[in-house]
Order: sequence, then C-alpha cells, then structure tokens
Amino acid sequence: MRYIKIILFCLISINVFASNIKTTLEKNLIQNFEKRGIKDLNIEVTIIKKVPALKGYYLVKAVITDKRNNKKIDQFLLTNGNVLIPDLIDISKGYSILKDMIFSYDITNIDTSKLTLFYGNKNAKNVIVKVSDFECPFCRKDNEYLESKLNSVNKKDIAIYMLNYPLSIHKKAMLYAKIFEAGMALGKNFMDQLYSGKYDNMDDNRIIETFANLSGKKMEFEKLVNSKEISDRINDQMKYAEQLGVNSTPIIFINGRKVEGYNTQLIDKGFTLLK
Repeated sequence: MRYIKIILFCLISINVFASNIKTTLEKNLIQNFEKRGIKDLNIEVTIIKKVPALKGYYLVKAVITDKRNNKKIDQFLLTNGNVLIPDLIDISKGYSILKDMIFSYDITNIDTSKLTLFYGNKNAKNVIVKVSDFECPFCRKDNEYLESKLNSVNKKDIAIYMLNYPLSIHKKAMLYAKIFEAGMALGKNFMDQLYSGKYDNMDDNRIIETFANLSGKKMEFEKLVNSKEISDRINDQMKYAEQLGVNSTPIIFINGRKVEGYNTQLIDKGFTLLK
C-alpha cells in the first residue's frame, strides 16, 4: 500500500472540469495503478472543498480499497484533476496548507479503553490523545508546548490520554514507557521526569531503582515495571496505534483531529476548537 501512496503523486494526462472531477479522477487513478501492475482496486473520491490559495484545485479524499489483499487506505489530496500535489506550503507563514485543511475534515474516532488517562476528567467533553515516545526529541518539545496550552483550559473539561509508541531506534524508549505505566498504576505520574532527558545516559537498573524510590512503593514498583501486565499493556497500545495508521511520533489527536509531528500551529488551532 505504500507503493500506492507514492503513485498517487504522479501526473494525470486527461483534462477535466470541476463538475466531473470526481468520476474522472477515479477513472484515471485506476488506469494509473493498472499501468504499474496494481489491479483489483476500488477507488471512491469525495470532493471536499476548493483550495483558496490555488485556483482550480480542490481538496479531495480518496478511499482506496485493495480487494485482492483486503486492505484500505484513506488519502487526502490536492488536485485539479490533471495533477496531484503532495503538499502546498504558505512560505510567509511557514506552514502546510494541505495539513491545515485536512485538520478540519479528518476526524478519527479513538477507543481510549486501553489508553492511560494522565490528566483531567475521564468524563470530559474534550479528549486529547498523545501518541508518544519519551526519548523522542520532538515528543519532548511537543509535551512542553502542550503543557503550556493547558492553562487556558478548565481541567474538568478535558481528558488527556497516553498512547505509548516507543520507537525501536531509541534505546530507553520501551523502558521509559514501562516506568510511566508502572508509575501510573501506583498513582504516580513520572511523565515530566521521563521527558527531561536526564536519565538517557544512566544504566537501566539504576533508572528503575531511582523511580522505584520516587514511587514510594519500591518493591511493588520494581515487580510491576518488569511484569507481563505492563509489557502487554504497552504492546496492545502499540498495535492499536498501528491500526490508526501511526508509524512515527509525536502525534496528537485533539477531539479526533490529527496533529502529526511537532506542529504548534495545528495544536493552537485544535485548542480553539475545544468545546
């Protein structure tokens, strides 16, 4: 399916008017894939809105189903029917117009039952989900910025959940996720300490001992941090993240709206949309 995404950004050779952009785009995408040996696809295009900054272009959503492999992807595209544009950057403001437009229309329903509530009220009308790796540099910046925004929101009106996604490229990431979950199970939130970076060069056993002492329940913490219960919880969260299409960090979902990467402009926009 990754190959399909790449092909989506090729040229389409047939002229098209806005009135029939949907049917023409569906037809030409299928032809384009077939030329590359990819068959048995079903493509459904929905035209969402015109692109204000680019005359004749539209934001569309293409739902591509690979019937042979029983897989489906949703892809937002900028197109005039002839050309697909991978992104559109506002140079003066320094942000992606495509991501800004997608943010308003791409809403994901997230099951929080296996996630970890670490801030606010579980019955709140606003839900934020952090997909994060405690050793990821941009996750650390993301966390700091998100915390700065919480002063503008009543704690009872918001629930923030952690969806652990420790990346294999970070040596301490899985350990930090286990420490976080073990701490939360004992009523201790070690999030800020884990994001701080001060433990990155410390021996694993010493890190565990340090947080065990901080927990106030040393023996219970040490048993819990290495338990199957905590390991399974993190693995379940990682599998769920992948079901949501996650393959990198940081990602924040603000009432289902996705902020991918460290993007303060979209975080700000998300907070203006809180209920």
